[in-house]
Amino acid sequence: MLPSVLLPQDVIGMIIDFLHDDQAALRTCSMACKSWLHPCRFHLFYEIRLTCHERLKRFVGLAAPLSYLGPYIRILRVTINSPEDAELLRFIVIHAERLRNLKEFEYSPSESSLIDQELLGALTTVSVLRIHTGKHLNRLEDFARVISSFPHIQTLALHGDEDLVETDTASVDLGEILSSTSLARLELYLQHCPRLIESVARCLQTDILPSLDTIVLGTSCRQSWVLFDCVLDARPTAWKDLTVAVTGKCGCATASGQSPHLQTPLQKSLPSCQNLRCLRLYATRTTIGPIMAVLKNVQQLNEVHITLNFRYDSLGAKQSIYEWKRMIRYLALCDSYLATSTMTVIVGMCPDTQFIEFICRVARRSGRMTVRRRSLLHMHRVQLLLKYSPP
Repeated sequence: MLPSVLLPQDVIGMIIDFLHDDQAALRTCSMACKSWLHPCRFHLFYEIRLTCHERLKRFVGLAAPLSYLGPYIRILRVTINSPEDAELLRFIVIHAERLRNLKEFEYSPSESSLIDQELLGALTTVSVLRIHTGKHLNRLEDFARVISSFPHIQTLALHGDEDLVETDTASVDLGEILSSTSLARLELYLQHCPRLIESVARCLQTDILPSLDTIVLGTSCRQSWVLFDCVLDARPTAWKDLTVAVTGKCGCATASGQSPHLQTPLQKSLPSCQNLRCLRLYATRTTIGPIMAVLKNVQQLNEVHITLNFRYDSLGAKQSIYEWKRMIRYLALCDSYLATSTMTVIVGMCPDTQFIEFICRVARRSGRMTVRRRSLLHMHRVQLLLKYSPP
């Protein structure tokens, strides 16, 4: 290898940037010479995942001092399952100079007693905060304790497969907690959270969250989904980017004797969102009809990204083909104003692949679509990503 002094620094940077996903190659390059060490470590330690006790211990035991590695860390994802894990995280934060360049923090304590608010308050540079629910961490007041430690966040994401317990909602003033933030993006991936949706809507009816223009909702809860209209209607001209996952069935709807299939309330509220430019939708066979009605009434979009999840079987094949063709027709009609669009079709894996081959054939004949076919064997699915290219 030529001595590094003969290579301009920008060329070294280009080589290392090209290898940013190859951890083994980056480690090798970091030992080539001293001038390569810093750019390699920038990529090696940019994102750290400490998702179990062993990873926490290994990271604490690294040969390089934590005070030296800390400034490289921009994204930290950590799972806390025990008091010992919490102590290891405290050791890392203190000895890594409080992670002074940390931008994104994903926090997954397994129960509320493991939340260390004093420690979280030391992470003053975090702008993206992600909190995961768990079996013993599923109350709104638990989330509020974590959020209150990060007054400067711009993105807040709440994730979880557990239902959000809302018995304490009345005692939690979400508006007061969020009023000091500069929140621009809110992501809610929760099973059951109608009162949380109501709290967000109440915030939007005031001057709280003036910068919020992007929202993501992923839920199978009928009540949460219907109340989402209140969020959009509270400040319709604020929204620029929406992602909505319309999943099939809802436990609370079945318990109340209502139809378990979700219908989208967006038909009423979405046309009022005059500044909306990007819309991402996830639909099942039972919800594509209302979504089509929504899209026909929204003309200001320049990006549409749609995922359709069809279960292919002997009874559903004909209907799936019909719905897929409707969506293709929509994309063709909207080519005058859509700058970009993608459609991902997920269909059930089966011995008879006639439906899948039909989709590929039609898309290729259109001349304006590229097809990428991928088998998701672990999910028993075949995924087709069709990217529409306007003329």
